[in-house]
Amino acid sequence: MRLLGKALTFDDVLLVPAYSQVLPRDTSLATRLTRNIQLNLPLVSAAMDTVTEARLAITIAQEGGIGIIHKNMTARQQAAEVARVKRYESGILRDPITISSGVKVREVIELSQQHGISGFPVVDEGKVVGIVTGRDLRFETRLDAPVREIMTPRERLIFVKDGSTQAQAKALMHQHKLERVLMINDSNELTGVFTVKDITKQNTFPNAARDAHGKLRVGAAVGVGEGTEERVAALVKAGVDAIVVDTAHGHSRGVIDLVRAVKKLPLKFSKNHRKVFLVCLVEKTLLCVFLLKITLKRNFYAIYVFPMWIQTNPSNDPRKKKNRWKNLLKSQ
Repeated sequence: MRLLGKALTFDDVLLVPAYSQVLPRDTSLATRLTRNIQLNLPLVSAAMDTVTEARLAITIAQEGGIGIIHKNMTARQQAAEVARVKRYESGILRDPITISSGVKVREVIELSQQHGISGFPVVDEGKVVGIVTGRDLRFETRLDAPVREIMTPRERLIFVKDGSTQAQAKALMHQHKLERVLMINDSNELTGVFTVKDITKQNTFPNAARDAHGKLRVGAAVGVGEGTEERVAALVKAGVDAIVVDTAHGHSRGVIDLVRAVKKLPLKFSKNHRKVFLVCLVEKTLLCVFLLKITLKRNFYAIYVFPMWIQTNPSNDPRKKKNRWKNLLKSQ
């Protein structure tokens, strides 16, 4: 028998540990996806329809990474997936789903099942008039009755003033055995909701990747075809943290043009969501990130990601290709 070469298995190799004073508890895996987006775990899920939707994005964000919602759905459906992640966990929910006092009990139950929410503030003409919770709906048989007949009215509500801290809301919840506390300003307008569930989740997942308002981080993928501008606008409105241009050829002219066009979109940002980060991703290939150019233009940062060339012959030298694309982008 002729030996073609020598091969080693995992058990044939031993990495001999050297002296160290670093303990596991002293290490940190925190890194940055962009200049202003920090991840506590260097893990980003693939923007594939068999991989990442809201469920996985929530799980990864709770562990400290970020999920990228795939684009193989309508813009409205993708924005809804992003909204599910952003609503799932937050220190204070600044844009809660509200209902009016004339809505039927049947419709509130359907809304609760659709969004997985057990309580809704009741608002008429911008003013808080009460709240309806799962306790009010649990054994209710009058499905066609208006919510005003079963809700807890404004006069009996326990609430906090606008600007109160989570600790103050938590103390009221403990004192009055409540599951949620509304935040109301001097004009009796709803400005937020504290919930026991959100506070508990933050304690359960202390290393979760969250934005400045305590909401989980999430990204979303877009393509380079028709309708991209409308999709980006819908995702921004839903609160997405990062826009990923998902393409097989990140160095193509079309992708570069798209990045430039998206940065110029006249998007409207809410006061709680000021920056969106634009990332180019090359799929189905070994990746090497080259931070070629970051341009602050409106509220976008652009990061270009290119494949790693593994060949060692001069024509495929990754350093030469990196410089070539650097020069190209500088000329844009």
